[in-house]
Amino acid sequence: MPINRLLEKSLFEPEEIKAMVQAFEAACDKLQLANRDDAFGQLVARKVVDCVRGGVLDPHRMCELVVSEFQQFARDASSTSVANPGSN
Repeated sequence: MPINRLLEKSLFEPEEIKAMVQAFEAACDKLQLANRDDAFGQLVARKVVDCVRGGVLDPHRMCELVVSEFQQFARDASSTSVANPGSN
């Protein structure tokens, strides 16, 4: 699992690690990410770690932030492709 690889040599406290694993799992579930070991799974894991580095320690809040960021990215990408249909 990508989150475990990121945390192997980290300086995070056990409580932080537990929260990050919970947030990663929840975010992957909400994003319907079946293959958590692919590049997208790694990106989700990095975003979760970034949340803790930014001071967010609640796993539910981390999940919300990560999912919200990807949903916003999808909306932005969708609106760009609709505005520029010939640009693909």
